[in-house]
Amino acid sequence: MEHNIRPVSSATGTTVSRQIVYRSLGHFGLYARRPVRCVPLTATHCRLRLTCSRAHALWTPQQWSCVMFSDESRFSLQSDSRRTLIWRVSGIRYHQENPIDHYGGAGWLVWGGIILVWFQN
Repeated sequence: MEHNIRPVSSATGTTVSRQIVYRSLGHFGLYARRPVRCVPLTATHCRLRLTCSRAHALWTPQQWSCVMFSDESRFSLQSDSRRTLIWRVSGIRYHQENPIDHYGGAGWLVWGGIILVWFQN
C-alpha cells in the first residue's frame, strides 16, 4: 500500500496516511477482505455432487474399501499468501471478480491418501 500512496502525496503536495486511505475507501463501502480460497461451484457441479452422494449413500464397508480418499495442500516458500487482502464491497465474496492466484511462486505440494482396508473372516 505504501508505494500506491506516494504518487497521491506527490501529486497533491499533501501527506496521506494509510488510515486516511482506508477510512476514505470505507465511506464508499470498500473494505480489505481476505479472498475466498475455493473453487466456485456451478449449478451443474452441485447437481452432480448430489447425484453421486445419493448413488453411494447405501454402500457397505466392503464397497467403500475399494475407494481412496485424497487431498493435497500447497505451502508457499514466499510471502504469507494467507495475508493477501483484496478491496471489495460486502456481499460479493464469491464473485469471480475477486480471484486469488493459488499457485504463483515457489512452494511445496503435499499429497496424501487414505483407504479403508476391510478384512473379512
